[in-house]
Amino acid sequence: MTTVDTILRRERRPSPFPRRRPTSHRARVEAAVILGSYTYLLLAFVLAVTIVAVLIG
Repeated sequence: MTTVDTILRRERRPSPFPRRRPTSHRARVEAAVILGSYTYLLLAFVLAVTIVAVLIG
């Protein structure tokens, strides 16, 4: 019975975690998307500056 109890406890304990994880996962995805968009904007800005510098230079 002790092994069954431990198995049941192990099954019961992880149940609250999947409810909490999606929010943090969504936040991480949103942060990654925001960072990605900013990095793309920075890359585009750097490319534009380099192109202008090459054209002027």
